[in-house]
Amino acid sequence: MVRVWGVAALALLALAGCGGGSGGTTATTGSTMSGTAGTSGGGSGSSSSGTTPTPQTDPAAYFSQIISPGYDSYQAALVGNSHTGATGLPNTAYASMPSSGTANFNGYAFLIANSGSQVVGQPSIGIEGTATLSVDFSNNSASGSATNFVGGPIGALDTTTGKYPLTQAAIAYPGSIAISNGCVGANHGCSSVTRPNQMQADFSGTLAGGGNTITANGQVLADFKGTPIQGVAVSGGTITTKINGNNVPGAFYFYVKP
Repeated sequence: MVRVWGVAALALLALAGCGGGSGGTTATTGSTMSGTAGTSGGGSGSSSSGTTPTPQTDPAAYFSQIISPGYDSYQAALVGNSHTGATGLPNTAYASMPSSGTANFNGYAFLIANSGSQVVGQPSIGIEGTATLSVDFSNNSASGSATNFVGGPIGALDTTTGKYPLTQAAIAYPGSIAISNGCVGANHGCSSVTRPNQMQADFSGTLAGGGNTITANGQVLADFKGTPIQGVAVSGGTITTKINGNNVPGAFYFYVKP
C-alpha cells in the first residue's frame, strides 16, 4: 500500500545508558530520533575499546556518538527544529539554481516503519544511517544511496522532545537504500516537481536486523536549501513499507550537505 507523508523533523532517541558516548502514514510534524543526555551529545568519537565505532563493531556507540548527533545537526541546520529553536535555511533562490556543473552531497538518512504500532503484530522500528547524493545540473539528474543504518524498536513519540525513543540498545541493520532517477527543477519533465529549487527521486531498498526485514520503496520530494546551495532536505513523498512482508506505514528522509 502506498502511503503519503509530508514535512516533519524525524529522529530517534537512544535508550538511556546505552552506547558509551560522552556527552506509509503521515509523519508527525516535529518528531525526530536522537540520543539522550549522556548517550549522544557529541561523544568522543570512539567506543569503549578506544577505536572509532562502526555499525559492525559497536552499533550502539556508532549510533550515539556518530549517527544520532550528526543526523540531528544536519536536520537542524537545513530545516530547523521547533523543539530546540533551530530555524534552518530558506530554500535556494530560484535565480541561484545552477544550470550546469555537478555537486556531491553527504549526510544522514532516517527510515521509520510502523510508528505507534499502527499495524498490530508488527514492531515499530526506527533506523538512521548515512546518505550520499550526486546532482548533475547540466542534465537535471540526481542519484545516491543510504546505508550504515542502526537503530531498532521504538516507543511512542515523546512530544516534549519530538523524538521516538529506542526501547533497546541500537543494533545494525545491514543493507542499503538506492536513490535513483532523480529529476531536478520544474519544466524538466519531473512529474512531481513544481519549483526550480525542488527535486524528486525514487528510492528502494531492503534492510534487516534483530530478526526483522524492512523493505521500502517510493519517491521523495526534496528542497535545495540556502543561497548559494548549502544542502538538500527531503520534504515529503510517497512510500510503500513492509516489515517481514507485511504492509506498514512509513517515511524516509535524508539531509545532506556539500
